[in-house]
Amino acid sequence: MKLITGIEEIHDYLLNLAKVFHHICTNNNIGYYMAYGTMLGAIRHKGFIPWDDDMDFYVDRKDVTELKRCLTKELPSYLRLIDYNNSREVTYDLIKIEDTRTTMIQKHKKNMSFASGVYIDVFILDHVENDFSFFSQNWIDFYLKKIQSARFLDSDDRPIKEKLCSYLVKFFLYPLKFETIPDYINRTSQKQDGPFLYNHAESKMGRCFLPEVFGTPKLYDFEDTQLYGLCEYDEYLKTYYGDYMKLPPEDERETHIVDLYMKD
Repeated sequence: MKLITGIEEIHDYLLNLAKVFHHICTNNNIGYYMAYGTMLGAIRHKGFIPWDDDMDFYVDRKDVTELKRCLTKELPSYLRLIDYNNSREVTYDLIKIEDTRTTMIQKHKKNMSFASGVYIDVFILDHVENDFSFFSQNWIDFYLKKIQSARFLDSDDRPIKEKLCSYLVKFFLYPLKFETIPDYINRTSQKQDGPFLYNHAESKMGRCFLPEVFGTPKLYDFEDTQLYGLCEYDEYLKTYYGDYMKLPPEDERETHIVDLYMKD
């Protein structure tokens, strides 16, 4: 296998995945939005954040079944749709599109039994009430997701507190099937019909938005192409990044990939 060392090469693989995703979505009238650092990159850099090595998108819950059907039918042979139904790499309810020509080693996943290629994440937007109080449905789903992650993510290079928590969760929930928690979150999410948009894969609880923030998907320049993003991105980016046009200190410029290889 050939080691890929340049961030530009990683960006090339990611951008190809994004272009295929965009093409399939637009051809099948499925709306999507850029998310997180991908949306920030489009606004601040008109492309990738220079040190970023992943891409994130959103789709609405109502479009997930059709999106999976279209991806399964139309993805090129070297790309693969993965979710928690066909891979233990995905521990909760989201979609990944993987380039099978590559093998990637990530932080916190160095000792996992599976090998993964470079991928983009497609997160699911649910329609919820803005209620994250103790034992609300959002509260329950959030902590079940954290428990699921603790059960199946590599814990060897994490802080001692997280490592201990992971070992305890794995011990007590060992008999529980892998699909039990994500299936439950999937069912409860489909039953909700609140006025706010929320992603249950959030790392922090309570960051939800009125639909007007997302609005009708709008095209933004991204490298040599255009991708769809949020209509009112300012509120969204301030929520996650504060003064988002200001570059963070160098020690906060996080990457995820440790090594990336091109298969022979």
